[in-house]
Amino acid sequence: MLIVYFNTPQEFKGYAFKIIGGCDKQGFPMKQGVLTPGRVRLLLHRERRRKSVRGFIVSPDLSVLNSVIKPRLRGPKRASKILKPFNLSKEDDVRKYVTPTEGKKVNKAPKIQRLVTPLTLQRKRARIADKKKRLPRPRQRKDQRQRRSESLAKARVVPIIL
Repeated sequence: MLIVYFNTPQEFKGYAFKIIGGCDKQGFPMKQGVLTPGRVRLLLHRERRRKSVRGFIVSPDLSVLNSVIKPRLRGPKRASKILKPFNLSKEDDVRKYVTPTEGKKVNKAPKIQRLVTPLTLQRKRARIADKKKRLPRPRQRKDQRQRRSESLAKARVVPIIL
């Protein structure tokens, strides 16, 4: 279970607390995946007897809650994954919507993958032009071979005189 706690001190701003377990006042442990606020008796893994465990829903009768602080993560890097949540088209500039990390001096942002810029379009056009330039050579060679084989076939034909 992931909880975003809003009244955090400034040093934990934007962090999330993940509850990983706990016990109720009688000492019964919480079991992940049991979606009830009270106790249940379960057959645990490779056990013969049923054991009493608490559900994983937080309620006031808990005495202990164990939690882990999850650091704030950056947003996605891939351009198409940034477009979707902000409802942008492919022509919009994605760089404005990247979540930067807030440091003391340097403002970092992740490198956006698969970003369509004029430079990438220029490279693509150059690659296609190069491919087209390479394409006619084999055709010319094939035509030359065919003409040569035809001329050799004509030269081999010997007229029969009767």
